[in-house]
Amino acid sequence: MKKLLRWLCIIPLSYTTLIGCEGGLFSQGLNQDPISISYSSTPGHYPLILGKEKGFFKAQGVVVEPEFHKDYISQINEFRSGKYDGIVVALGSVLSILTTTPDVQIILVINNSQGRDAILARNNIQEVEDLKGKVLGTRLGDFGELLVQEMLKKHNVPLDSVKIVNINAEDLVEKLNTGVIDAGQTWHPYTVQASNYGYHVLFDSTETPGLITEVLVVRRSVIRDRPEELKALLKGWLESRE
Repeated sequence: MKKLLRWLCIIPLSYTTLIGCEGGLFSQGLNQDPISISYSSTPGHYPLILGKEKGFFKAQGVVVEPEFHKDYISQINEFRSGKYDGIVVALGSVLSILTTTPDVQIILVINNSQGRDAILARNNIQEVEDLKGKVLGTRLGDFGELLVQEMLKKHNVPLDSVKIVNINAEDLVEKLNTGVIDAGQTWHPYTVQASNYGYHVLFDSTETPGLITEVLVVRRSVIRDRPEELKALLKGWLESRE
């Protein structure tokens, strides 16, 4: 995860360079083949849906096909396999994508998590320090593990004093209900689901501003072959946020 932290400091240079290229990057004509973008249940996907439903993309002359995925990891695997032109993910997930699919690039920073990502726990765990000797679930090798590590560091809890196991964020309530874990990391709307079951927020991303950022990633082949469509997509996306 130290490698991930170093990489997070460097990567923003790539998307600012991309979006800033007016004359060189965006130079070709539009066509009507859809650009497929995969997304999951996070607030950052709303402009993608509104852009299509309200006609913002169409007004820009581009056809965008949003593809919903309930399973965050499944959509990443399908993007890796070549199923989609782009994907909306957390910045920390881009590193795991790059390990198998290096020919991709960030073209838009969507938002920063401000409390949407959180660690929820049982009632017998009231403080982060209470996690010592407990089992904590998160998606290992992804941004969730980074949030967990930052939480433990912030509260001076040794990493080796907590047993961290691999779970999908969507499965948090099930793992808590069955006693597999004592606490775990997830995001909205699963945080609401967990709260409805009586679990409480122990730590959230308001305490780590800027750590979790959502981005739009596309294949470099799309950037090369369809630059004008991407420019139109970005215009429609930004318009849907206004």
